[in-house]
Amino acid sequence: MYMDIDKNSQTPIYQQIIDLFTTQMLNGELVPGSRVPSESEMQERYGISRVTVRRAYSKLMEDGYLIRKQGKGTFIKGIHYSESLASTSFSATCRMLGFKPGSKVIKVGFTKATDLDVQKLKVKEGQKIAYMERLRFADGIPIRLERNYYAAAYCDIIKENMEQSVRALLKDKYGLTEVQQMHFTIEIGYADEEEAGLLGIKRKSPLLKVNGALYDMKEEPIYRTEMLHLPDRCVLVV
Repeated sequence: MYMDIDKNSQTPIYQQIIDLFTTQMLNGELVPGSRVPSESEMQERYGISRVTVRRAYSKLMEDGYLIRKQGKGTFIKGIHYSESLASTSFSATCRMLGFKPGSKVIKVGFTKATDLDVQKLKVKEGQKIAYMERLRFADGIPIRLERNYYAAAYCDIIKENMEQSVRALLKDKYGLTEVQQMHFTIEIGYADEEEAGLLGIKRKSPLLKVNGALYDMKEEPIYRTEMLHLPDRCVLVV
């Protein structure tokens, strides 16, 4: 592991360490379970004070990126996220497991309905439908990439802050207190270049691909979803 620390930068060194660690974790250079240099090793390698390293490591542990194991050292924290396909809320599942949920919106906008959208969303082929792509995090670690395609009645949902829980949005904006999921499929896929970059993994890494749809209690479609899960960080319960 190499870090390009600029001692002449206006950015404090401890913050540079934090930024470099998080960047290397997100791009796959540092993987869950790997050991990181000790405070003394960082001090010797980069000529910086242990106090500075300790401050950076403490913040990284507080944010859920690092974990210290007594007598063994400091490691990149691994996430063991388990989710039932019957669940309708990633955020609620995260909190139940003791993780802090997070989201980062990658894309929002409109796209033309495909054959699959016609089948799942009761729209016409070529009709403009709203879509959203975002990363989901547990304790700051990417768990999945999801893409949602919305039925016509919910096209204005993308005007909202899509980094929050969609389940909460459906309740607050549309009064949907109860929903149901149907017709889920799971298959093995492999990350393309864009997906790999977003998830911080290597191109062609295996993924669990889940396709499904969310319906209201009258079985009217709300959205269909495509979710790409990292199998080393996530267990799906059928």
